[in-house]
Amino acid sequence: MTRLPISLSATVRGSGPGVLLAHGAGGSIAGNFTTLIPSLVAHHTVVAADFPGSGATPRADVLTADLMADALVAQADAAGLDTFTVIGYSMGTLVSVRLAARHPERVRGLVLTAGLAKADNRVLASLDLWQKLLAHGDLEAFARFTALSGFSPGFFNAMPEDQLPSFYNLLIKGVPAGAAEQAAVVQTTDTTGDLAGISVPTLVIAPPAGRPGIARELPGPGRRHPGRGVRRTRHGPHRHGRTPRTVVQADRGLPLPPRPLSPPPAWVRSGRAATGARCPCRPRDIACPRCRRRPGRTPSSATAAPAARPPR
Repeated sequence: MTRLPISLSATVRGSGPGVLLAHGAGGSIAGNFTTLIPSLVAHHTVVAADFPGSGATPRADVLTADLMADALVAQADAAGLDTFTVIGYSMGTLVSVRLAARHPERVRGLVLTAGLAKADNRVLASLDLWQKLLAHGDLEAFARFTALSGFSPGFFNAMPEDQLPSFYNLLIKGVPAGAAEQAAVVQTTDTTGDLAGISVPTLVIAPPAGRPGIARELPGPGRRHPGRGVRRTRHGPHRHGRTPRTVVQADRGLPLPPRPLSPPPAWVRSGRAATGARCPCRPRDIACPRCRRRPGRTPSSATAAPAARPPR
């Protein structure tokens, strides 16, 4: 194990405004950001560093979110970046928030994905089981636990049964040497007090069953006006028009794009409107968007009673 201060193994790609990547516990840059990096390096200088015990970075005797945050800033200095956006995943969101709290003058934006403000009871119980499985060297059970806790039921159940052994082996191969120490960072880090001081554009991306802690603790103006830079999505970033790339536009002085129109509600998709008026072209339905948009007709015309059926 290496002595502190932490020195990270990192790669620097692309050119332009800076972006730092902070991966999750039990993960790595390759495991968490491989598909995102190519789209970022087209317009940004991307610093991708593995935390101790992941990738080519050796384990450390002591590991904390603050130490990892300072190590990321050191990598930014080495890359010649004065300011940057930080994209964090899972444990990386804790590191990202601590970095913004410790070096506020350096951070231009945050993207916090599948993260947490602090570990709740469910997370603590999961990490305790996680560490015990690793301590006993039971990677087979660890892989199954990871599959249950790290993937959605739809994804897991859709996998053919004959492919499960290969899937478990893939998970086992991806377990880094420092997974237990990284899990301990999640157990002991609390960024609740730091979130209230975040003033830079921030995107919060949460899965459908995500924990609301980060979005709840962010400053009020961002929550009241999500389009100003703070967005908590329950269906991923693309549903609401926010992606990590749109947030890092702050590094170039560009505003975030406006939020696109949401999908129409069920009553519109089914041909119903909220006016309570009957539709002249579909008498059994409430006024539908089709007849409202018909040339020469107005919403008020939709209130007209349907023509009487001629006698036979």
